[in-house]
Amino acid sequence: MLRAWTEEKLSTALSKNEKLQEEVCQLEERITDLEHKHTKLEERLFCLQTIAKNYSLVTFYTGSPNYKTMMVLYEFLDPGASGENIKFWSSEREDIQKDTNGKEVKQERPRSLKPEDAFFLTLS
Repeated sequence: MLRAWTEEKLSTALSKNEKLQEEVCQLEERITDLEHKHTKLEERLFCLQTIAKNYSLVTFYTGSPNYKTMMVLYEFLDPGASGENIKFWSSEREDIQKDTNGKEVKQERPRSLKPEDAFFLTLS
């Protein structure tokens, strides 16, 4: 009786294992498909990174002769690592509050664009 119970548990575990292996294969195929779609969409994305290698596109969209010249201007403007030095036109002094140390803290939603892309879109 113990042997029959053990064999039954073993066959149940083996069938579950086969089903899980099939599911893993399906999920791996899905991951590969999604990675391929992601790569295709990134190629179509309108951002600085996609046009940086093509001088004619940089000139067309920004008026700058090349990517390097445009980045020199960007670095001169110094928006900060994550755009903390950028003052947006809709920012008002009323939105700025002070923390416990007396340092100003902006109350705004986080930005979804990188500062480089915001600069690029401003020039476009």
